[in-house]
Amino acid sequence: MIDLVKKTKIRHLNIKSDKRLIFVSDIHGDLYTFLYGLKEINYTKDDYLFLIGDIIEKGDSGMNLKTFKHIIKMKEEYPNFKR
Repeated sequence: MIDLVKKTKIRHLNIKSDKRLIFVSDIHGDLYTFLYGLKEINYTKDDYLFLIGDIIEKGDSGMNLKTFKHIIKMKEEYPNFKR
């Protein structure tokens, strides 16, 4: 029998109240629009960035790969980047 019950993972974050929380979804592989949006809101390494879905779904396959690689790079370089 297949166990269809999924266990929810809960993570508690200790976030300082003077930091911005930024949530982004529906990037769909559009790296340039994603980066433009971050520039428009003056995203910095001090902000907390959460990517909450549809990062590459429905996007151009070549741009999906570039977007995915860029997000991996951001995760390595930005301490408050969450995925």
